[in-house]
Amino acid sequence: MDSSNVSCKIKKASEKDIEVILELVESTWPEGFAGFMEREYGPINGRPWRQWTAKDVKRYFRNNPDSVFVTEIEGNIAGFFSYSLDYEKKVGEVGYNMVVPEYRGQGIGSFQIKELLQMLRDRGMRYAKVITGLNDAHKPARKLYERAGFKEGHRSVQYGMEL
Repeated sequence: MDSSNVSCKIKKASEKDIEVILELVESTWPEGFAGFMEREYGPINGRPWRQWTAKDVKRYFRNNPDSVFVTEIEGNIAGFFSYSLDYEKKVGEVGYNMVVPEYRGQGIGSFQIKELLQMLRDRGMRYAKVITGLNDAHKPARKLYERAGFKEGHRSVQYGMEL
């Protein structure tokens, strides 16, 4: 099944939606750098990595409230996405985004990226960029971005250590 067979609706995220998104981030987000730090050194300042990640997402949304959107199917949040804009460079950056696990495999991620890229165009951006992890948990995201036309431009590595 793909998103053309499902009635997806995009809307600006409300405060209530953001609370649901944060619950999803804490329960289903793939492991990133904070997860690595916890695996290596234990909970970060006594809190699990998912709480730190949710806090980062919340801060991002607070700083970019007009660029956070949810994808709904029959009134249920099936996914979300966000972006930031650099008007000087005309570069839109894909921010946090996710498809809720039970809605994956239906083309919703592709639908969201298509809609997001159109929003960037509509806001005068000429270029788009996205940053994602190189770990296995981010492999589906990398495939999605490549299918959407993004090209790999730079690889980097984050290092961590206990002090």
